[in-house]
Amino acid sequence: MFRVESIQQHNVQVAGDGGECCILGACALPSGEYLLADGLNNNRLKLFTQDFKLKISLDVPKYPNDVCCTGEYEAAVTVDNDEDRHEILLVQVQAGKIKKTRTIKLQHRCRGLAHHGGQLYITTWTSLHVYDLKGGQGRQLYSDQTGDYTVWKCAVSPDGSQIYITNYFQDQLITLNKDGTKLSTFTHPELRQPRYVHVSSLGHVFICCPHRNTVVQVVGNDVSTLAGEKDGVTTPTALYFNSSSNTLVVGQGDKNNIVELKLK
Repeated sequence: MFRVESIQQHNVQVAGDGGECCILGACALPSGEYLLADGLNNNRLKLFTQDFKLKISLDVPKYPNDVCCTGEYEAAVTVDNDEDRHEILLVQVQAGKIKKTRTIKLQHRCRGLAHHGGQLYITTWTSLHVYDLKGGQGRQLYSDQTGDYTVWKCAVSPDGSQIYITNYFQDQLITLNKDGTKLSTFTHPELRQPRYVHVSSLGHVFICCPHRNTVVQVVGNDVSTLAGEKDGVTTPTALYFNSSSNTLVVGQGDKNNIVELKLK
């Protein structure tokens, strides 16, 4: 289990923002730069240096729900307005610029997003789909129609053998194999209404529980709370762990700063 060594906060509001930031997705490129999906009020992708100095921002259709790195200079974003727009937006991030390259249109909602081995994993709130990154061909891997938010976000283990999804409706972390077969259902008193799940390149599993204002780590059958309100965490909505610096970036809803946790 990690514990927090130090905490920093970084402003992510930029000129032209229409309201408070709501960071719904976060990832890092091989260069070390951070790419944040700022949805709801601002509908922007924001590129920051490793020490969170803004490089550039790009307006995208409403609403960007998640972002992940798909290559050395590439990233994907889920965009969904709850009505007639359900898309995967592919962008190129190079030389301090963000450029839209391609759009994959979907016939279902697209919320959570993860990438592994040339495939994109998309959550709809009640199901999990996998798409080929090149051709856009998709299929449903898993579904749970027992509630409204049973498949909120997803993450894939470094070797691709396991897929993690958060069941907000039933306070659960679900583990699937790569074919979508359920392997386990995990519950814990500290795991309440989980939303965002992130798996680091070393296999660490982190989850945010915004209604408790907590960020937790799951190891086996145990849960450790890493940070909460006293640490400046308010409505955590996105996570990214930088394995090279042992820092966990926490995106927040309706707040103009992110929290960076130095772990050891």
